[in-house]
Amino acid sequence: LGLIPYLGINHDLGAHSPKLKHLVLSLAAYAPGAYGANLPKDAPTAYYIIQGLFVVASVTAGAGWRINDYVAVGGSISYNYMRLGYAQKFGTTDLFTPAGQQPDATTQLLQDTLGDLRLDYVGTDHGLGWNLGTLITPHRWVSIGLSYSGWTAPRFTGGVEVRPLAQPDVTPAAFRDMAALLNYKLPSKLAVEMAI
Repeated sequence: LGLIPYLGINHDLGAHSPKLKHLVLSLAAYAPGAYGANLPKDAPTAYYIIQGLFVVASVTAGAGWRINDYVAVGGSISYNYMRLGYAQKFGTTDLFTPAGQQPDATTQLLQDTLGDLRLDYVGTDHGLGWNLGTLITPHRWVSIGLSYSGWTAPRFTGGVEVRPLAQPDVTPAAFRDMAALLNYKLPSKLAVEMAI
């Protein structure tokens, strides 16, 4: 499911002064990204995603000025709030085997005892974006637009919960304590970088 709500206004300042008749201001609140998914826990896709939510909520202020009949310029600045959340299934063996090593008997025993695990994660970030542009109209039926944009490369940071799927009564905190008894430290936070 994806939604893109948008509410925007603009105002030509020429209504206030003839000297400003080619200057327009704008303001908008919108969600250029608002997507979610809920997939079966027992399907092969569960190892990629069970539940997911991705939201970008933005407020943008902009201004545009028509210099003459042939050239117009404009710019905007945006504040973006970003939230990424997902749940996925993965094997216990994968979690408890250090990178570059082969699974040992303990991790195989954990997989046989606990089954697959579920990871739940929600991370947030925020930042500014901006845009500068020009519109060149050499003829009434030909226009050329040029723009340059800057944005925040977000780093979603948030808490992680890991629990066994086959034992829903085991809380993430209790599971972390169980892992600590075996000298395994489960992740409690996660940072995900993404270009938006």
